[in-house]
Amino acid sequence: MEQRFAGKVAVVTGAASGIGAGIARRLLDEGAKIAVVDIDGDALRAIYGDDPDTYAVTCDVSSCDQVTDAILDIVGHFGRIDVLMNNAGINTKSITDEYSMLKCTPEAFRRVFEVNTFGAFYVGQAVARQMVEQGAGVIVNTCSNAAIKTFPNGGGYGPSKAALTKMTMIWAKELAPFGVRVNGYAPGTTKTRFTEMIWSDEEAHASYVESIPAKRLGEPEDMAAIACFLASDDASFIVGEVFGIDGGQHL
Repeated sequence: MEQRFAGKVAVVTGAASGIGAGIARRLLDEGAKIAVVDIDGDALRAIYGDDPDTYAVTCDVSSCDQVTDAILDIVGHFGRIDVLMNNAGINTKSITDEYSMLKCTPEAFRRVFEVNTFGAFYVGQAVARQMVEQGAGVIVNTCSNAAIKTFPNGGGYGPSKAALTKMTMIWAKELAPFGVRVNGYAPGTTKTRFTEMIWSDEEAHASYVESIPAKRLGEPEDMAAIACFLASDDASFIVGEVFGIDGGQHL
């Protein structure tokens, strides 16, 4: 595989499963050294073990203090950060109405914003400050097609990702003069543990697949491909974009 990230240091949040794990694997295959960050430290150790090209950091991204400490730790270990895959997130989507506007609890609504929006901001800000000091870097945000497509019973998920989509554009304009490039991508329904309630239910799975022109759910590898493209020099003239990657689900 092409070594687009040879000599680069990348940070991947939410790296213990799903899309984050797929991105981490792709970056390693393409030559990067990576800091894998997740709230589940045991899962990080189980997945990445003693791989000399990885550095595992346990962190709850919804805590600004934990994020600050984690980024300082990573910079202390690697000396720099060239790429941020700002991916950590949780969802409040269901095939029932438990997260409908009428039933979603304030706690559930708040929590998804704490991770998906505030957490992405905390990580993005901490890493961007390091990148500005270096004079270069790339940030790729994991947004979602739920920012524009209406999924009933989604609670705070779609709104939290809509905020991240707008943040991506703002950061791109603010940071470009400092040599830091920012983009995002918007996955559709992807086969991860967060969507198990869909793909493990035969009727729900069939319904979702029927709504997707590509006639399948996304895979973490699909998302890793676009995320790594955006982080690479192949995308050096792409700034402030959020690329849809949902098999046409948005149509």
